[in-house]
Amino acid sequence: MGLVEAFPPPPGRCYGTATIWAWWGGRCAAKDELRVVEIGPSRVHVRAEAALAVAHLLLRLRRGGVPLTRNDTGAFNCRRIAGSALWSLHGLGTAVDVAWQSNPNGQIAKTSMTPEAVRLVQQLQLPGSTVPLWAWGGHWRTPDPMHWQLNARPTELGWIR
Repeated sequence: MGLVEAFPPPPGRCYGTATIWAWWGGRCAAKDELRVVEIGPSRVHVRAEAALAVAHLLLRLRRGGVPLTRNDTGAFNCRRIAGSALWSLHGLGTAVDVAWQSNPNGQIAKTSMTPEAVRLVQQLQLPGSTVPLWAWGGHWRTPDPMHWQLNARPTELGWIR
């Protein structure tokens, strides 16, 4: 089975960084806007509105066989995208890098993300649509398999329990 067959992209649209930045206020999250999400040994700081979505992400990845270890997963970091003038979605607190030691940037062939884990996360869709709640960096032209970014407006997250 090839990589495209093993990791098929989701059917719905994934939005660009500039669009998502505008939805979330166009600035890095302030300290009082962040919450801690702990799943197993993983502990990440994320935007308060995104906390339940991040918990679902990490739980589904773990259920799908992705190892979550201490000091190998992170989220909030107010910075620009490497080699770009664009701000990273990590600054919003809406992007998570998972198991970065076993998911190096640019190397989809070397990843601990399992097809089952990716499928479980892609099942999370915005109500009444095929738009995935999470966009995975493993589907990018230059793969970043550690990276997951929220693909929704803050107002679209109220249904998550």
